[in-house]
Amino acid sequence: MIRNSYIIFLAFFVFIVFLIFFIIIPIRLVKKGKRENKKKFKILGYILGFITFIFLISYVLFEGFYIYKMDTYKTLNNVGNYNYEIILGGGLNGYKPGSLLQKRLDLGIDYLEEHPKTKVIVSGGKGANELIPESEAMENYLISNGISKDRIIQENKSKDTAQNIEFSKRILDKLGAGNEKILIVTNDFHLYRAQLIADTLGMKNAGIACCSNTSLRLEYTALAYPSTIKSLLEVELYKNHNKNYK
Repeated sequence: MIRNSYIIFLAFFVFIVFLIFFIIIPIRLVKKGKRENKKKFKILGYILGFITFIFLISYVLFEGFYIYKMDTYKTLNNVGNYNYEIILGGGLNGYKPGSLLQKRLDLGIDYLEEHPKTKVIVSGGKGANELIPESEAMENYLISNGISKDRIIQENKSKDTAQNIEFSKRILDKLGAGNEKILIVTNDFHLYRAQLIADTLGMKNAGIACCSNTSLRLEYTALAYPSTIKSLLEVELYKNHNKNYK
């Protein structure tokens, strides 16, 4: 999980870069054009200013919608029956799931206990600073909490959310379940992006989310806009380069 200090530094850096290139420069270009009576500077300044305006509007609208979605997800009581659920990885603490991932697993376990015929894909590869693949730690946690090993399928190659969904889809396709509606389990700040990726890949899906504390919501929501764009670009690249994609 990204540390708070890193999030703050990144947000500050992005803000400074944005301030310089998309606010200060357009204003200076317009002033320079008026002062030197050069139309091209004014036009360039207005174009950059317009791009900035569109970006800010789209960012605010997206973030508002993203926050709204976090409070409107289904609960265990009304989510329905599915043959497969996918629990998305979220970081380890040594050989065990970190606190964020443990919440996802606990929610997934609750669903599996209520739906004994459902199988689960635990999705997560080995991060740069992790000792084992996340999927292995997730499987161990599920088994220690009473979930039978024959209900668990590991996806141990993915490095990010887009790959979580992409590689899980490959597994479902091999199992002949690619057209079934599946259940995605993750945190509230993460579910919308995960479902959007699944939608883009043509996967029928529903989702349930565990609640996160306010600080986590703020941290990850602030980066939701660029993260979502990055994930969708990754998915499109995957679709364009995978000849077997349907």
